[in-house]
Amino acid sequence: MSTSKNFHQSSASTSLALPLLVLFLSACDKNTTSPTRSSTSREVARLGSPYKGWTPYLKSDDAFIENDYNPILHGVSRAKFSNLDDFVDRFDETYPDGTTVRENFYAIFSDYSDINQVDPQKWYPRYLENLQKWRDTGKHPVVAEIAIASLYQNIAWYHRGGGYANTVTDEGWEKFRSNIELAQKTLVNASDDARKDPHYYAGYLIVGMAMSAPVEQIEELFKAGQQIDATYLPLYLNMSYLLEQKWLGSSPSHWHEWLEKSLEVDTLTQTEKDLIYGYVVRHRIRGRYGDFQTPDAAFKTMKIDKLRFMRGLASYNKKYSDSADWKSHYVYHAWKAQDEAAIIDALKLCNKHYVPNLWSGKKGDDWFKLLAKIRKRYPESEKHM
Repeated sequence: MSTSKNFHQSSASTSLALPLLVLFLSACDKNTTSPTRSSTSREVARLGSPYKGWTPYLKSDDAFIENDYNPILHGVSRAKFSNLDDFVDRFDETYPDGTTVRENFYAIFSDYSDINQVDPQKWYPRYLENLQKWRDTGKHPVVAEIAIASLYQNIAWYHRGGGYANTVTDEGWEKFRSNIELAQKTLVNASDDARKDPHYYAGYLIVGMAMSAPVEQIEELFKAGQQIDATYLPLYLNMSYLLEQKWLGSSPSHWHEWLEKSLEVDTLTQTEKDLIYGYVVRHRIRGRYGDFQTPDAAFKTMKIDKLRFMRGLASYNKKYSDSADWKSHYVYHAWKAQDEAAIIDALKLCNKHYVPNLWSGKKGDDWFKLLAKIRKRYPESEKHM
């Protein structure tokens, strides 16, 4: 397989980390008393300052995940393999937002944006050398194999850079190609036990795309991973991302049509299917509303089932009730779907708590602008504000 140069995204990672949710709502000056203020501004003022009864979470979901970044990287850079073993022993535990320790561990090595910013020419070789030592001498060679493949993927994207394809130098393409090939070789030569880890396949999806594998082959990788763990969310997230129209998708709804079909398996309960649906749709549609004339046009173009989307968000929030961020996501997307019942359900789950750094403004001002809009359109929602 040859490596295509038709890549124009800034990164491709196993976790496919995307920007946090940011709402571009109308500005509001809370200090003005001018009678010409917008109705939204008046409603924000009515909620009070600092918005009576609402309490910010001290930590966002990402803060809990990022707490483990340095211990994992230090475990590699300093060859303290017992530290890494401790994380592997916790692989199936979850952070408050439902992210597993497993996916976070691998994502640290594969995520282009996380570890390549500080002297990569120094640290990449050390990470690689010590991961190889851990593979050869440690308790978890299988994990080390997948981590090595993830790191090769990261190194490839580092050399390629984050610009459009026509800005990449010949040297950049060559180093990209050689490191992607090393990632693939690592996965091909991995032990049979590595193929029992669902993340083996989640990472291989990205490598396959970078190697210009036919979409049918990439879908087979997904199916193999789904047979290992049909609930492993990075499999669905990565595959749906690759099937967006900017990559391998043939239409704006290709990824969604695939998602619905992929959930037609007997190994998943209906609640699990809805949860996966809500999780993936939320990642695919966030940031996309502005590409369409109305939110409803976005749902229709991508053929998203709004009711199922809301059920999925509700299921996700109820399963991971300690999450700070997902309650806000639920409110936001329920508002976009104009689903009053879902809005009220989401507000109940919020229980007057919010995450300021998910919203623009020092104190999350846009969150309260959104609440004001909701209250104006759906008066019944006020009792949950």
